[in-house]
Formats: sequence, C-alpha cells, structure tokens
Amino acid sequence: MKTLFLRHATTERDIVERAAQMAITRSLSLNHQGFLPAHCITQLLSTNSFLKHSVPIRDWIGAQILNCATPLHPVMTHLLKAYASSCVTVFENKSPNTPFSEEFILVSSQKLT
Repeated sequence: MKTLFLRHATTERDIVERAAQMAITRSLSLNHQGFLPAHCITQLLSTNSFLKHSVPIRDWIGAQILNCATPLHPVMTHLLKAYASSCVTVFENKSPNTPFSEEFILVSSQKLT
C-alpha cells in the first residue's frame, strides 16, 4: 500500500516541497534520537532533489543551524556536507541553493560558543 501511494499519489516534487516546510528540531543535539527532519533533508540533498525541482532549502538549513545545541548531533555534519555539495553544481541548471554569507557563519558560530 505504501509503495502504491508513493508511486502514484505523491511525486518527488511534492515530497521536496513538503520537506522544505517541515519544522526544524529545536535545540538539536546529540541527545536527540531517531529519524529527524535533518535526516530527511540530507537524503533529499544527496539525491539532488532540491536542485532537480528548484526548491531552495537554505533558509531551513540556516534555521536548523541556529537551533543546534552542544554536543552537536552528527546529522548536522552530514547535512552541511550535503548542502555544500548542492551549492556547487555540475548540472546545466542553476542551483537554487546558495552558500551562506560570511556574516551568517560568524553570527551562528558565535551563538554556538
């Protein structure tokens, strides 16, 4: 039933658009367990789904970065690596994902210290 639903009732674009609107995990840290929204976003980034459907995800990732706590959850390193890879595209279409500004990186790193 699940396979039937995913194949015929929901498109990849629907999934990507819904994922971009998911709530972030508040105070995400190593203490969180299970499958998190950041896992979903990481998977979709690694399959170039956001790029394929021109759905920007930078604001969601930025909000999640600002809502991290220590000790840092390992999913964040995977998420940031997948996002960085999505910003450097070899495809003909322009990536909807753009690098974070130096200002954002400085502000967010000060928040974590």
